Amino acid sequence: PESIQNEEIIAEDYDDIEDPAQYDFEPVKKPQDNFWSESLKRRITEGNNLGYKGCPNKYNIFHRCTLFCINNWGDGIVTPSEEYLRRKEKLLKRYPLPKYWSEVFDEGCGSHYYWNSQDDTVSWLPPTHPKSHISKSAAALRRELDEVSPEDDLEFPPVQLQTDTEMIPLPQPESDYVKSQMPPPKKTKSRDLEKAIKAKSERRSRGYKPPKDLDVIDPMDPASYSDIPRGTWASGLDHEDKKSGVDTTAPGSLFQMRPYPSPGAILRNKKAQESGNSDDSDEE
Repeated sequence: PESIQNEEIIAEDYDDIEDPAQYDFEPVKKPQDNFWSESLKRRITEGNNLGYKGCPNKYNIFHRCTLFCINNWGDGIVTPSEEYLRRKEKLLKRYPLPKYWSEVFDEGCGSHYYWNSQDDTVSWLPPTHPKSHISKSAAALRRELDEVSPEDDLEFPPVQLQTDTEMIPLPQPESDYVKSQMPPPKKTKSRDLEKAIKAKSERRSRGYKPPKDLDVIDPMDPASYSDIPRGTWASGLDHEDKKSGVDTTAPGSLFQMRPYPSPGAILRNKKAQESGNSDDSDEE
């Protein structure tokens, strides 16, 4: 008899697996999801004078928060450090806030600023601090800057006199053509320059006081303790080589290697010159 073989089929059960991992990496978001998230972020930044809360540059009135600020800075600094909070409390104890003032935490800069709810002014330090500077917020200044059109900056408002009918406009900026037609500035005349130099020399002469005794010799001068005649500032410049015996005519690198005579040779040369001068005086 033929034996009938029963084939057993075993199927795997996936009921116990709640979320089977079909891929080793996260699936990419659909382009539609990215489009809506980007458009939502763009709506937050466009036309918003307050700026993005996590951007540290929103205090600059010329800065415009864009999509880059949201993606780059994120939520900013949400929780300040304990050291900063301790120093802030110490500052507020010394300079308490007056009426209508309250502290606001800025996530972009990671610090508190102080806001007046009555006149909408702000300050980085408590208003009672001697170095505090109270001014309008950057959002208010940015809003005022948007309201001013570029044409308004180029126009000069007229100046109103006592009568309403008389109006004098402010002078317009000169063009390059008008500047080129203007005569060059006058140069200082020579006689004016001579007068200025003469007046300067007279002022110096009035303040100059000549010495009382012109015949007094400096005690450091050899003429005060020897028979050497009193010399001038130019004494010895013309005949330096004759007094010392040094070859001053050596050019170039030979000037550094020129021979120096011994002190005895210099004294003998000097004595010979003095004796020659005395003989000439005797002959006369």
